[in-house]
Amino acid sequence: TLPQTTVRSIYTRTVSHLAQHILQRAIMYRGRGRISPAEGRALRAECELWAETSRVALARMAGRSEAPWRPLLQAAGVVGAQGEEWTRVVDATLGPTTDEEWERVMVDVVGFAELGREEVSQVILTRMDSGR
Repeated sequence: TLPQTTVRSIYTRTVSHLAQHILQRAIMYRGRGRISPAEGRALRAECELWAETSRVALARMAGRSEAPWRPLLQAAGVVGAQGEEWTRVVDATLGPTTDEEWERVMVDVVGFAELGREEVSQVILTRMDSGR
């Protein structure tokens, strides 16, 4: 019953705060080498479910419902990457690539480039198999 602009404003503020909290607690504060690849995949699936639930609940907002989730989805995509995806993300982030190349890899593998390269490096280091 609320106007769409009011719903969008409340939703964006609430979800931005919630997504940031989940990002900090579930990934960043876990510490170096604490997330296994299996935990990363589970976390990725859970975060995608959060975004999908929001998409369904706020169908009238179309693509805008995902925006506040993007930093969390990117981080979850990184910790949940496996095989060649994981190698590409690690090499692009920690290797000698340009920022433009790094951003292309993020968008290609994870779907987003909302977080900065330094933040993604910290996310990578939370994985047990980061090798660094």
